[in-house]
Amino acid sequence: MKVNQYWPIFGFLVSIFALPVWAGFGIVGQDTPSDEYGNGQTGSFQRAIAGGSPITAQEQAQLNKMLPESDIQRYYGRLRLNFSTLTYGQLKNQSGGLDQGGAVYKKRTTANQVGFEVAVGYIWSGSLRGDIEYLANKNLNYAASPALIGSGVPSRQLNAQIKNNTLLANLYYELSGIYRFKPYITGGAGLAVNSVQATLLPPVGGSTSGTQRTMRFAWGLGAGMRIGVFSRWFLDVSYRYINLGNKLSMQNQTFNITGNSNMNAMSVGFIYLF
Repeated sequence: MKVNQYWPIFGFLVSIFALPVWAGFGIVGQDTPSDEYGNGQTGSFQRAIAGGSPITAQEQAQLNKMLPESDIQRYYGRLRLNFSTLTYGQLKNQSGGLDQGGAVYKKRTTANQVGFEVAVGYIWSGSLRGDIEYLANKNLNYAASPALIGSGVPSRQLNAQIKNNTLLANLYYELSGIYRFKPYITGGAGLAVNSVQATLLPPVGGSTSGTQRTMRFAWGLGAGMRIGVFSRWFLDVSYRYINLGNKLSMQNQTFNITGNSNMNAMSVGFIYLF
């Protein structure tokens, strides 16, 4: 018999003896029952997918730094920039004397501005939190010439500067979010401290300007979303309508124009868990 005739027999014998060795490395194995990896997968395939050991303490610590911490029953701080449109409108003439019969010439004025918000709050549950917020805006300027129009009304020029600082108590109801995204609706109420400095030319009764400071009820409604960024940090984005007070007066003795102030604001900032 030639040598070439022995090769099939030799290969058959080698395969028989090598089969247990291959099986020991998981190359050949018994089919596993149906599980999360599917039907008929080998043990080596399972180990490759599942991993041979749990992650180390160092790896877990690094992972914890990236994932947001549990925020239930935690205090937090919030700081946001406020991009808003301030409005002073619905102006009415409340004057007496010669100006009593005049109509307001310019009934509304607006200004775009950037302010800031700072707040401290507490998270009671996965859906409810609240904070106390201080809100500061730039000044809103009003100018009208003439100030009033109508028969027998003196022609005057009115300039006014309106300053506002607001303290609000806000409640947030957070909806079921996806992953790190938590949408919410919010409402708040508080106190607006308004200062109006008005200058009327020519002056009435020898007085050119006057300043009035008032405290008015303020309230706001809006919606937003907070997004987990790092362990204790959240990106916070919201839109709100805030009423800053009614019957803000621009006055000088018998001259008096009143209106209300409000803002439509888009805010962007961060929340930090203490």
